Amino acid sequence: MLPTPVPSPDAAAKLAAATGTGTDASSSSSHPGPLAPQALELHRLLGTLMPMLVQYVHENHQPETRVVRPTDPAMLAELLDMRPSAAPGESIGAFDRDGGEPAGFDDVMRLFEHTLEYSVRTGHPLFLDKLYTGVTPIGVAAELLTGALNVNTHVHVASPVGTLMELACLAELRRMIGYPVRGGSGIMSPGGSMSNLIAMVTARNVKVPRAKTEGLAALPPLAVFTSAHTHFSIEKSAMVVGLGTNSVFRVATTPNGVMIPSDLERQILAAKESGFLPFFVNATAGTTVLCAYDPIRPIAEITKRHNLWLHVDGSWGGSVLFSDVHRTLLDGLELSDSFVVNPHKMLGVPLQCSCLLVAHPPATMASANSSRASYLYHATPPASKAASPRPAHPPLSFGDDSDDDTESAAQALAATHPSSPLDPYDLGNLGIGCGRRADGIKLYLSWKATGTRAYAARVDRAFAMSRTLRDRVEAHPRLELVFPLSMPSGDREVGANVCFWYVSPAVEARAGSRAAWRAAVEAGDPDTCAAVADVTARTRARMLARGIAMIDYAPLPEPFPRPAFFRVPMNAPTVELEHLDRLIAELVECADAVVREDQGVVV
Repeated sequence: MLPTPVPSPDAAAKLAAATGTGTDASSSSSHPGPLAPQALELHRLLGTLMPMLVQYVHENHQPETRVVRPTDPAMLAELLDMRPSAAPGESIGAFDRDGGEPAGFDDVMRLFEHTLEYSVRTGHPLFLDKLYTGVTPIGVAAELLTGALNVNTHVHVASPVGTLMELACLAELRRMIGYPVRGGSGIMSPGGSMSNLIAMVTARNVKVPRAKTEGLAALPPLAVFTSAHTHFSIEKSAMVVGLGTNSVFRVATTPNGVMIPSDLERQILAAKESGFLPFFVNATAGTTVLCAYDPIRPIAEITKRHNLWLHVDGSWGGSVLFSDVHRTLLDGLELSDSFVVNPHKMLGVPLQCSCLLVAHPPATMASANSSRASYLYHATPPASKAASPRPAHPPLSFGDDSDDDTESAAQALAATHPSSPLDPYDLGNLGIGCGRRADGIKLYLSWKATGTRAYAARVDRAFAMSRTLRDRVEAHPRLELVFPLSMPSGDREVGANVCFWYVSPAVEARAGSRAAWRAAVEAGDPDTCAAVADVTARTRARMLARGIAMIDYAPLPEPFPRPAFFRVPMNAPTVELEHLDRLIAELVECADAVVREDQGVVV
């Protein structure tokens, strides 16, 4: 937790004098005059909004607060003053009052209040529905700062601070991975899906350079390899780059979702024999449903042998990079070509914040992705370089355990291709987009304020709480883990997700016993699986209607299909043992109501 800041007396006095909220006489001589109209409007807005936000965060931690207040969409639209768009030719639009006037200040503040009141409280300890959770206070403040700056990090001159902060974060992450700090590269993007897309485009244009200039028509069909449990963004990336979904080969996994390296090599050889040109292998570090970790080291041996680009999608589980305890799940990561981690998931940095790290120099990424837009990306004149050398910022440090001799990110980037005609600080050349939000600001400030050790502790706690929840599920008579604790450790869940079923007494009775029920589920008995999936979906719907807790559900794909089960990603740092007990009690109560409903009992 950050210490309470002490505001600068001079700054406070100037603001008080400018806004008329104070009488400090010392401000009259130092402040040039009243605030500019925009600054005064912002002061009024934030002065009203800030107490609302603080109260909102406080309420997240009160026992009586619900995760969501369920509301019919039509009623919600009315509360938010949403009006149907006018017919073509009419002068008054959906965002204007009668007479064409904008909403007044009080009306806008009511919209702020309704937005807070009816949105999902992701900072609530019982929001366990998705792979992200509520953000930290420093994250909220940094997000506000980023919005106020409204800078674009495509070129350094447009965002010198944001650029250096992004470079610093990426360089430190490369050091932690084992990639070159001096000579590696990377870029931040709005989400893991975009990071995966940039990785695939980069890999294609590096491994098959003709694809960039001549297109796919001049090439044999390209092939991508990924596990059956991969995130859908890998297939979508193949669609976007023109490969088509038939070019994505699904590698077999173990029952608990881990890629089997021998099947990867078998499929690579088979694809080559069928006329495909393999170029890209995606391993996953923390799959979406089971949080399974693919074995990177043996996969890397195969990709090196076949000269393929190895990408590791750690969007969800890659934050174990910070943990000395769980870092072994990424064994061999330094052998990969690229890696994605999303700090907006397990580390609590505000959405969206994704880091693509690349083991190759910026010149490689720029060569693969740059379109040489001379109207935006300019060479730095030699005279300017001589007259105003770029100052290198201090060595990287995030508060506790970074290497003192780690070279600055600015130096590392500039040194990799000093003869490049383009400014080496212009990060937009490394990706595929132009507009780039300065996400490095919120990550840099959050990391500075939190420290690497605290991030490690957060990751370790997520894994510890997941083990605790598994113990509670295993002990409950009506719940059943998808991977029971009696299984060998290598066959169970190893990540921060907890997956389990509610077992209907009626369905269990029809099977004859719990063991027979499980055997029917694992054998894919249609009636049993349909009944399990139905109870799971209806229980979750009932939970959403009550709004006390939020979790999601998912099935497992072939070749080891399982009917829909509850999936709880244990990444909320505010979860305590009492919340786990409340979650189980709420889920069982809702599931029992579904069972009674099937028996004709009014609930």
